Amino acid sequence: MSLLSLRHVSRRFGALVALNDISLDIEAGELRALIGPNGAGKTTLFNLISGFFPPSDGEILFGGERIAATDPVTLVRKGIIRTFQITEIFLDLTVYENLRVAVETAMGISLRPWVSRAVRSAVDLRVQELLELVRIGGRAGRVAGELSHGDQRVVEVGMALAHAPRLLLLDEPTAGMGDEETHHMTNLIRQLNRERGITILFVEHDMNIVFGVAERITVLDNGALLAEGTAAEIAANPRVQAAYLGQGGAQARVTGSHADAAS
Repeated sequence: MSLLSLRHVSRRFGALVALNDISLDIEAGELRALIGPNGAGKTTLFNLISGFFPPSDGEILFGGERIAATDPVTLVRKGIIRTFQITEIFLDLTVYENLRVAVETAMGISLRPWVSRAVRSAVDLRVQELLELVRIGGRAGRVAGELSHGDQRVVEVGMALAHAPRLLLLDEPTAGMGDEETHHMTNLIRQLNRERGITILFVEHDMNIVFGVAERITVLDNGALLAEGTAAEIAANPRVQAAYLGQGGAQARVTGSHADAAS
């Protein structure tokens, strides 16, 4: 049984068909990229999976359970965690405080006026684990709004991890980053998938990152599923080349990206 399954899913906004008859399966432990031109339906698909609105038609299953009419808060509890194109963190709080808020929320104690010393110790321990996991412990005392864009994105991922995701949805995780920040984020994504076993679906426009990181790639075009496959299969697909990659350079991207990933 797949971790996530979409069966003939469509989403309409009035006369606009944002997604049309999408069927796909994502296996537990998979690292998959979702690509397509602007307006292809990528964010709409994320919105459906994370419960921000239901599909107009079709069914979505998570761990075999139907979730198409489930609200986002309940889906978070079930293990579907999402980041957004625009970084969602508390800019006036420190890195440590941002992670603490996420941990307390995940533990269900954020609204308690008082907690025991043992609970406070458990919160502190979990925050320290997250700081080490995303490799940003040296900035724990920094105010988040003073950090670079790349470091803010890392904090956001750390907050997402506080909820112990079974499926982590990353919406353009490297957008606007420099080379060093991009390297940090892509390595973190690989680590979370390979060492922690977290299933990850990410949207990305940089094909070097897509081909260098993803095990499989799903391509959307005009709200429809255009292709699925490995990096080599997607790069060689003439329909994908015509719609998105361009006729020249796709295979070079794949070869170069996997060489970079191996280095």
